[in-house]
Amino acid sequence: MSEQPILGYQLAVVHREAGRLIGGCTLKRKKGDIQQAFLGYAIHPDFQCRGYATEVGAALVEFGFNSLQLVRIYAECNTQNIASRRVMEKLGMRMVSLRKNRRESKGVMVDTYEYELRASA
Repeated sequence: MSEQPILGYQLAVVHREAGRLIGGCTLKRKKGDIQQAFLGYAIHPDFQCRGYATEVGAALVEFGFNSLQLVRIYAECNTQNIASRRVMEKLGMRMVSLRKNRRESKGVMVDTYEYELRASA
């Protein structure tokens, strides 16, 4: 029996003072392609724009490159989601593509930006 690599990692974001779960972040590899991973995050609207997504995203990016030896981490967001774009840019990611009608949001197809970060050589 061969060992299968773990494909997904998730971190919960808990607000200490409020004592509650306010969001999370995931780093997910596709089966058969373990050298790159998708980064996703979500923070409750009451706690957005306070750096939580950037902090948890940075932890998973560091883990991905240092522990998992990834060569590429990528993420995407609706083109209208300026806050999510800022998180990706703060993580050092750069925009690599605009995808038209990529995802459905509230019953409407929306365009998305794809960002990436590559391991330093």
